[in-house]
Amino acid sequence: MARAFQGALAENRPQEACALFAPRVLQDEECAAVLEKLKPATIEETEVWGDGAIVRAGADTMFLAEFNQGWLITAAGCVRRGEIPYDCAAGGP
Repeated sequence: MARAFQGALAENRPQEACALFAPRVLQDEECAAVLEKLKPATIEETEVWGDGAIVRAGADTMFLAEFNQGWLITAAGCVRRGEIPYDCAAGGP
């Protein structure tokens, strides 16, 4: 799922990338505006715990959750800020 998202970003397939977000993530923003903030990167690390996952790709982090229709992105373009929550371009952990 995260690889599909990174591939869609790299190959400029916005509709495919947008379809991989959980519905609540993009309620306040248009997907095209969110995608402009993100850069494709190689996935370096994935951690899964139950129905949640964190994926690190380049300098960004993505959070995923498993829904009835499969894994979807709940936050993308996230940057760690030490002890305080991640700052994300879309959604949040």
